[in-house]
Amino acid sequence: MLSAALLGWLSAAGALPGRAQALTTEPVAEAEPLVQIGVRVGYSRYTLGGAEADLRAAVPGSTFEPGQFGCAGLVVRGHLVGPLALQGEMLYLRRGGRYTAAFLGDTAPFEEHSLQVPLLLNLRLLRFGAVALHLEGGYAAHLALSGPVINEAAYPPGTRFEDKGVTYGPTAGGEVNLRRGSQQYFVHFRYTWEQNDFFVRSAGGQSYGLRNQGFVVTTGILFGTIKLE
Repeated sequence: MLSAALLGWLSAAGALPGRAQALTTEPVAEAEPLVQIGVRVGYSRYTLGGAEADLRAAVPGSTFEPGQFGCAGLVVRGHLVGPLALQGEMLYLRRGGRYTAAFLGDTAPFEEHSLQVPLLLNLRLLRFGAVALHLEGGYAAHLALSGPVINEAAYPPGTRFEDKGVTYGPTAGGEVNLRRGSQQYFVHFRYTWEQNDFFVRSAGGQSYGLRNQGFVVTTGILFGTIKLE
C-alpha cells in the first residue's frame, strides 16, 4: 500500500513540470514569407512636363487632359532582413495626356502604352496584428510599347524628332496590407517622376521635350513561401 502511494506521488510530481511548461510556453511568432509573388490591378493617372509642355500650355484656349487608364501587373517581393524586402515589378499602364488646342496643326495626343519596371526597397514600417503599413522607394524604367503618332509635316522644316524607347525616374509610395497565413491582400499607392524626356524635338537651335509624371493606385494579392526560422 505504501509503495503504491509512493509511486503515485512520484508520477504526479513528474507530470507537474510538464504541465507547468505547457502553461507558460510562449506562442511562436509567425514566420515572414521568404518570397512572395502576386498580381495587382488598378488606376493610373499621368501628366506631362518639360519645355514642350510649357510651350503648348501657352496656346490660347489650350487645356490639358491627363492620361487616365487602368493598369495591371506582376509583383515579386523577396525578404532580405528584418522588415526589409527587395521588390521588382512589371506593370502595364498608359502615360501622357492630350492638349485640347492644336499646336502647329498637330492635334495628336501624347500618350504612350508602356511597361513600368521598378526596382524597389520595401520597408514594413508598422504592424497591428494582421494589418501592416509598408513604405517603398526606388527607381523605375518605362519601356514604350507604342508612342504618340506625330504629324511631322505640321512642324517647321528642319525640325528633328527623337522618340525615346526607354525612360527612367525615381518612384516612391506605400501600401496597407492584410495578412492571412502566407497571403497578403493590399491597397497600394505609388508616384513616379521621370528624369528624361520620352519625346524631344529640336528647331531653330532650341530643344523642346516632354516627360511624364504620375501615380498608380492598385489593389492585389501576394502569395508567399514561408521562410524557415
